[in-house]
Amino acid sequence: AKEEAERIRTERIAKAKDESEQIIEQAKSDIKLEKQSALLALRQEVARLAIKSASLIIEAELDEEKNKKLVDNYIDDLSKN
Repeated sequence: AKEEAERIRTERIAKAKDESEQIIEQAKSDIKLEKQSALLALRQEVARLAIKSASLIIEAELDEEKNKKLVDNYIDDLSKN
C-alpha cells in the first residue's frame, strides 16, 4: 500500500509539474503575442503622428503660390513618367 501511495504521489507531482510548465509556456507565448501587437500599434500611432505633424508643418509653410508651384511640378513629373 505504501508503494502504491508513493507511486500515485510521484505521478501526481510529475503531472502537476508538466501542467505548470505548459501554463508557463502558454503565458510566455501570450506575452510575446501581446508585445508584438503593442509594438505594431505603437508603430502605427507614431507613423500617424509623424504624418500629421508633417502635414501641419507643410500647411504652415506653403502659401497659395508655393502650393500651386508644388502641384504644377508634381503634375509635370507625372506626365514625364
